[in-house]
Amino acid sequence: MKKDTPFYYAKKHVKIIHLQYPNLFQSQLNIHRLKELLTVLGIKLVFLQKTGIIGRLETDNPNFKNVIYVNEQFVGVDRIRIIAHELGHWVLRLYYPEIETNRNLQWKEKYADSFANEIIIPYPERVELRNILFNSDSISDFIKHKKVQGIILSYTILFRLLYDDFYDYNVDSKTSYSNIWIIVRRQENRVTKLEPKLRIVSSFYDISRFFIAENQSLVRIFGEVNFVSKLMIGREYFFSSTIEIKLRYRNQIPEYLTQKQVCKCSAMRFSESTKDKHPTYLMLLKANHP
Repeated sequence: MKKDTPFYYAKKHVKIIHLQYPNLFQSQLNIHRLKELLTVLGIKLVFLQKTGIIGRLETDNPNFKNVIYVNEQFVGVDRIRIIAHELGHWVLRLYYPEIETNRNLQWKEKYADSFANEIIIPYPERVELRNILFNSDSISDFIKHKKVQGIILSYTILFRLLYDDFYDYNVDSKTSYSNIWIIVRRQENRVTKLEPKLRIVSSFYDISRFFIAENQSLVRIFGEVNFVSKLMIGREYFFSSTIEIKLRYRNQIPEYLTQKQVCKCSAMRFSESTKDKHPTYLMLLKANHP
């Protein structure tokens, strides 16, 4: 990993916190241990109702100097990640002002994201999870793996976190992997807020070989998605399908080429969301890269 990057500093600073407060990190970070860490650090946590913000850090509050505000609508893992992100901003601002003052907003946001990722699941554990994803023969192999069952993160956030590592830690791309993981839900286009349909909301794959655009409809890949109606909660469905996929060829122009190919696939349905009543689908595509 290159030095003087947000990822380098985030990993370094999280390691310092682990050494200072080892009792809080004997097992995976949860909301209770995170709140305890904030208390030890002298940071007040405030939940806001009916607000447009997701999370915000305040270090000059007249009543309580350090405050992290969080939109109370975000719960579970989302709440943990928001708090950890704002904690990253606090660590950078209070302990490393010489770094914070000389970086632009994009750098600082990337640092806070990396800090949150690192404090929730340290990098060595993420390497293990990445290898499990790349080497699993089925969805069942993945979700039943002892290491995966101990993860509190949703698969959506886990995939995004692991995907970031490709860029953040110069993941070795000499070994090629064919597994493409996608998470699908029925939702509106993120940009236009229109056209609710089955869309890819998160993905994980070998970025040296493929490119999967999130927010695109599932129809763009499969052509037809009648198989979705056959999916049952918790049961894996195996099938073959002709998919349209973008292959990546580094050091070549054009770098990306679209190809149709017959692919072995599997899919599984999960319970409906309590928020919008739509189910989530996890899919595994075993694609080929000539």
